[in-house]
Amino acid sequence: MKTVQCSAQIDKISSRKDRTLSIVLNTQEMSPEETAQLFDFQGLQIWVAFAETAMTYSDIEVPDVMIAHDDTKSPSERLRSVIYVYYKQNEQKINKPFDTYYREIMEKYIESVKAKLVD
Repeated sequence: MKTVQCSAQIDKISSRKDRTLSIVLNTQEMSPEETAQLFDFQGLQIWVAFAETAMTYSDIEVPDVMIAHDDTKSPSERLRSVIYVYYKQNEQKINKPFDTYYREIMEKYIESVKAKLVD
């Protein structure tokens, strides 16, 4: 499941003719990776939760019928997502941009598999 979490301020809320709401948010400066993730959601129907502090998935009450099971990612996309989550959890220790870190990790995996090849 793709997720983006960032702090933001609600800039404007307005009602529309069809009784929906338009909500304009302003975020703090985001990294290129976070910005790209956010743009991936553009035009999609998404679920949103608001709180005054950072949230974890367990903080949000999502009915089971609303939890989509995304089987559309390829194995390589799934691996990149997992590496990204690990990167975000250890960003201070890693101390390099995600793209650089990702390429280094993938090169290690490639070399590991190549070492197992029989000549």
